[in-house]
Amino acid sequence: LTAAGCAYYNTFYSARKNFELADRQMMQQPDPEARATAGAAALYDKAIQGSTKVVLEYQDSKWVDDAVLLIGRAQLAKGEYAGAQLKFAELGLNFPDSRLRHEALYWSGVAAERDRRRPEALALFDSLLTTYPDSRHRDEALLRRSNLYLLARQPEKAEPDLRELSQ
Repeated sequence: LTAAGCAYYNTFYSARKNFELADRQMMQQPDPEARATAGAAALYDKAIQGSTKVVLEYQDSKWVDDAVLLIGRAQLAKGEYAGAQLKFAELGLNFPDSRLRHEALYWSGVAAERDRRRPEALALFDSLLTTYPDSRHRDEALLRRSNLYLLARQPEKAEPDLRELSQ
């Protein structure tokens, strides 16, 4: 790697480490999907800062789409749902060939779900399951979608997803 290559990789590596530390803290909470605690939020902010630096200063880096996704996921964890969805949409628009598009679609659905925009969340999970049937988030999307149907008192729509998950 060149000096610039090392710089952007080190910046992204540090951002990712801060994100992972914050995520580990959140997994120890009674509700890991709750908004970030103050300590975790500070780590998510560091992840956002480092990833933003990669996006702004190293636009030609192969890590830019990863950095955009990391920013969105950190914003999601902090409860900044609209900002997170903008980042996920940015990844889809600016990186049409990215291997992370299915990730952005899944996390966008999670952001809509947490923000209680259930019809939008359902549409996003539907899109993920249709467009990327082999996504590593397939089972999580099926579970989340079935839960949304149950919350909407539509168990008949939840049943096929739950059956598929139980096989």
